[in-house]
Amino acid sequence: MSITKLASRLKEIGLETRIDKNTIFVSVEDDEIALTIDKDFKKTLDQYFNARGLEYDSELRTLVYGKNRESALTRLSQGYLIKPNYTFTDKSRNTVIIGSASDLFRISFFMSEEFQNYYDILLKRKLEREKKRKSKRIQSFQDILWNPYTAQYTQYRKIADKEKLKQISHDKIESCLFKLSVDFDECWEQRKKRKKVSRWLYDDIEIEEKLTMPNATYDNNLIKYYKVAKSSKFPSQSFLSYYHVLEYFFLKVSDESLYTKVKSCINETKFETDHKHIDKIIVMVKSHNEQSDETEMLKNVIAKYVSVDELIDFINDIEKKAGDQIYTKKRNLFGEQFEIKLNSGHVVGNTSKVIKHIRNALVHSTDKYKREECHLPLTETEYVLEEFIPLIRFLAERIIFSTAN
Repeated sequence: MSITKLASRLKEIGLETRIDKNTIFVSVEDDEIALTIDKDFKKTLDQYFNARGLEYDSELRTLVYGKNRESALTRLSQGYLIKPNYTFTDKSRNTVIIGSASDLFRISFFMSEEFQNYYDILLKRKLEREKKRKSKRIQSFQDILWNPYTAQYTQYRKIADKEKLKQISHDKIESCLFKLSVDFDECWEQRKKRKKVSRWLYDDIEIEEKLTMPNATYDNNLIKYYKVAKSSKFPSQSFLSYYHVLEYFFLKVSDESLYTKVKSCINETKFETDHKHIDKIIVMVKSHNEQSDETEMLKNVIAKYVSVDELIDFINDIEKKAGDQIYTKKRNLFGEQFEIKLNSGHVVGNTSKVIKHIRNALVHSTDKYKREECHLPLTETEYVLEEFIPLIRFLAERIIFSTAN
């Protein structure tokens, strides 16, 4: 019966199947791939389909059953060749095991709505490649399942309250993951389901048939910031690195404004090197030096290096692809309401205010600010940042292009 249910699930995602004893045959074009099911995996299947109280949460990617809670992990550090295998225990004989996912977890993911996306994005191509291989890599049913690393908490004494078990296990796992980061330089996070992000909206890559060498020479310092921004997996780091490109010209653009004012004063036909005119220049310089409005400085940089028409066209294009007014509708961003009006008199100023406000939310974590006014890494605010990555990336690229030789 459990094998029949697996075959039915495969049909739901779009595969033709047939069963022969303990093997499911999957049709791939004009060929078949055999997925064998051994005795141990059959026992786990029966456990899954007969279990009471088994709960898989697709949003949190956690499985709760009996005295156990298993949570998918995502690696934050760069040690990709390291396969985690750790067991933590406490005085009460509770355990946290960090390693490859259990078969029960993998089956739960297979039976969830998420597996359709997994099939569309990864498994379909994997099966097509397998058909062409002489040496087969897919031999068992487990070979087509998602196999993440997980943290599995087991409570020694059963807790009747499932919600209490969820909270205790979450906290215990977090403590163990922190210990790994401190003692072993391995950083992991409990892996939630990813929301659709806006970064892909910007990446309409057109591959040139013949790569041409750029005619320009770009500022190496700006390129370094840009590469860090582009390669980071953390939206907060990407945003700040793109912001550094904009910030790089704050003083230059500001000083150019001062030079223009001083030059205009000196070039007056009635200018004399007396106290009156010299004092006027001194006041002008002091007033300039006392100004610390970074939002205004950001506005001046954008106005100097970015075409207003291109900025408006870019925002229109992004919102069209997103199917939502992610920039032009009034919305709460880290404690304040913002919108970008798409007219030449407001778009630069509005954009500058939004970008600067988000930057402040990233760099301030003091308790002087309310939590909704600050960014907390690895939380829902990451998705807010991801929506604004295309905008600040566009601004950074325009500035790099405009300042190239």
